[in-house]
Amino acid sequence: MDSRERVLMALNLKKPDRPPWIEISFSPLVASAILKEEFKEEGSGFFPLENPQEYREQLKKWIRLAKKINLDALALKRWGPGFAGEKGPAYSGGTIKSIEDFRHAISNLPPLIDDTFYKCAKIFIEETKKEGIASSFQTHFGFENTVEGIGFEDFCYALFENQELIEAMLDFYVDVYTKIIHCFMEFKPDFLTIGDDLAFGQGPFITPEQWEKLFYPHFKKIAAEIKCPWVFHTDGNTLPIMESVLNLGMDGIHPIEPAAMNIKEIKEIYGEKVCLIGNLNMNIIARGTTADVEEGIKELFENVGKNGGWILSSSNSIDRGANLLNVIAMGKTIDTLCY
Repeated sequence: MDSRERVLMALNLKKPDRPPWIEISFSPLVASAILKEEFKEEGSGFFPLENPQEYREQLKKWIRLAKKINLDALALKRWGPGFAGEKGPAYSGGTIKSIEDFRHAISNLPPLIDDTFYKCAKIFIEETKKEGIASSFQTHFGFENTVEGIGFEDFCYALFENQELIEAMLDFYVDVYTKIIHCFMEFKPDFLTIGDDLAFGQGPFITPEQWEKLFYPHFKKIAAEIKCPWVFHTDGNTLPIMESVLNLGMDGIHPIEPAAMNIKEIKEIYGEKVCLIGNLNMNIIARGTTADVEEGIKELFENVGKNGGWILSSSNSIDRGANLLNVIAMGKTIDTLCY
């Protein structure tokens, strides 16, 4: 069984030969240290490059890494336009304070999908399919874009005092992400990953009523355009809106943040409805021992994975602080857990 089959079986709540392992982001610095090859990318990894031939060579390195450590999926990211400003996506600041600001900001945007992305996407699908690695395109639905564009503090005020602005931005992002997803569907990826952090450790950033009125209807429109399996990523405690979130129709949910939710309890409640993806604590990956990693993965398998419908992942991503020996241990451990 190859990685593509393994991931798709798990997303379908079935038992493959062993549980798959996927990550939504993987630090190129950590990848370089493990593979002992230089990666041109920076940041969180899995982005296209300006030169498609350079992208092909870099993708081959990601494939070699995946095969070396038993990682079952790779990704290619395409975000919509953001308006966070100089402070970046830090949930503070933002450049959109009024409808006029927003209209001005969107009046002269570059093309959503350029020729370079098309070329990289074609290479990505060809190479991953040839090597039996599961392929995932990644994008958003527009929650984080809206929060960061307005700035978190002003967004909180706008929820009560300027919903017109929020709705205008959400309408815009429905159009943006519908077009991006239509592009993705042309390439027939194995699955999509949609990332939008809806919550923090204690609960959602918004009330259930605000979720139902403002955000769910917009996200449902985008989700309806996805014609392949898909995974939804959100950090934090989403329990107050979990039922509604799952009604968007995703096949998997990531990462069930351990500081916010109990994955065993989530499995008991929702395990027959959605594949759970997670949730080895990033602190263990960064500062624990390989024995801690092995113990954590085996505990996850026993609690949520032994009957299928589970994919191993970190509790967010493999970031630059990850201990490379622990990352390698993740792949070695998952390879021992056979169904």
